[in-house]
Amino acid sequence: MNRSQSVTFAVAFAVTTLLLVPPAHTQELFMTGNESIYSFAPNGSRNTFASGLSSPEGLAFDGSGDLFVADSGNGDIYKYTPAGRKSLFASGLSDPWGLAVDRSGNVYVSENIVNNACIYAITPGGTVSTFATGLSKALGLAFDSNGNLYCANFNSGDIFEFATNGNKTTFESGLPDPQGLAFDSSGNLYASIPATGGYIYKFAPDGTESTFAPGLIGPNGVAIDSRNNLFVTVGSGGGSIEEITPLGSLSIYAPGLGLPGYSISQLAFAPSLSTATPEPANVALLASLAFSGLSALARRRRCRS
Repeated sequence: MNRSQSVTFAVAFAVTTLLLVPPAHTQELFMTGNESIYSFAPNGSRNTFASGLSSPEGLAFDGSGDLFVADSGNGDIYKYTPAGRKSLFASGLSDPWGLAVDRSGNVYVSENIVNNACIYAITPGGTVSTFATGLSKALGLAFDSNGNLYCANFNSGDIFEFATNGNKTTFESGLPDPQGLAFDSSGNLYASIPATGGYIYKFAPDGTESTFAPGLIGPNGVAIDSRNNLFVTVGSGGGSIEEITPLGSLSIYAPGLGLPGYSISQLAFAPSLSTATPEPANVALLASLAFSGLSALARRRRCRS
């Protein structure tokens, strides 16, 4: 490879790398807490998205970017457009807690009650039907890539799997108070366990269990971004959001939230922003490399003439 080819290759490699490698965070993260919904920009800065709720818990987005929240204090499900416009989506539920949205836009809601807790399915038009019964403090909900619904049944220590036709099987049992659930892109299921020291358990698609993150303080809501980083609400007092990479490296994403620890609840990521858009700093570096490469090629040609 001659020098001209080397310079051309270097510039092409820089262009490809900077354009195709996404920044560390490309999605907005949403959290319920203290009668409000908070949003966190990709850089971690926090804003209040909505306020004036009673006791917000579960969060879930549909494919259009509309956000649904379970307001357990008054038994309502609210819908927010990406612009923040609020409407009542469903009402009259008993302590709604977990939320999940399927690929058709149906919203599934779990009940945080002890006796005969239900999971309800709500169509995009707002029609409510009973999907499952006989649960006890049904909390976190999550769909796998095949459309099967998973539910953390807190009181029995089980994670149940519901097929698309509603048939129920036990995916995992004997867990100490499972709470939040989330899937990564490889089909691994993660469950927050606030009891006995605080853990995140990981379950492979075949059900193999492993400890993904030990020693957490009261882990609750979990969510996984488009790069398979796991985010979890933890702590008492001011509380925080911690980030755990797929390899298990832990860092504090949002420290000292200044909210009552008991009020920090669930997490959900908004649909992905474009992951092929370079950050401003990368654009500047790209321009500099391209200019340097072209200048070197021009000098090379002048020397030959």
